[in-house]
Amino acid sequence: MNFHGYSANRLLMALSSILILTLGASFALYPTRADRPGAYVWFYWPNSGNYNFDIDIVITDAPSTGIFWAHQFHFQNGGGGYFGVQCTDEGRKVDFAIWGAIDGGQSFEEFGAGRNYLMHYDWKLYYRYRLRIWTAGLDSKGNTWWGAWIYEYETDMETYVGSLLVPSSWGWLTDLSVVWVEYFGYSSSNAPYTRAIFSNPYSRHAAANSAPSAAQVNYGSTSPNSNIRYLGGTTFVMEAGGNVIRTTPNSTWLWRA
Repeated sequence: MNFHGYSANRLLMALSSILILTLGASFALYPTRADRPGAYVWFYWPNSGNYNFDIDIVITDAPSTGIFWAHQFHFQNGGGGYFGVQCTDEGRKVDFAIWGAIDGGQSFEEFGAGRNYLMHYDWKLYYRYRLRIWTAGLDSKGNTWWGAWIYEYETDMETYVGSLLVPSSWGWLTDLSVVWVEYFGYSSSNAPYTRAIFSNPYSRHAAANSAPSAAQVNYGSTSPNSNIRYLGGTTFVMEAGGNVIRTTPNSTWLWRA
């Protein structure tokens, strides 16, 4: 099975299950299956029209397969995508995908057409990584390339994943994005424990670079064994599976300006 879109495609399908209309931004999110743990943190950025998003991640606990952590984004006048790290039956990977992309990577068709780069990347537990999305220039027709890079702090090594082309009419990144963990191939009865620390979300914009002005918790599932703990600043821990007990209620603001 190609794992690149099984869980994340469910997020970006234009379903009406959840529609966030907060702080002037809109974004469609399809919740994880009710029998699987899920955890999400919404970022509300000060500006729409960003040309970059960064987020750091440290994974401390993970099974051998079936888990995906990612940062999901959307364009001002078009589709959206995600960039993240995952465990699969074929090893550890990174996945960068955009629904509606018109060139770059490989095509996929799953709840909508898009293009992606799904590549082996031996990320390590307790290492800190930066997931970066950045505009990467124009083609001859004025369409926009978007690139993805993953940086390993411990070795000072940055890996270019690839670039995907989207129509020029789409504009740049909106003022709302979301990070999440999702399980595939598990049910709530056998979902293993996972733990990841997210920090340093950052955007670049022509007017001003910034961290998110607010961040809000969402679990998107009836399964109770997931939790998000705020550590201060822009750092939080995302736990799921196993015997996790929820201590942070749904819709809690981690921070808000």
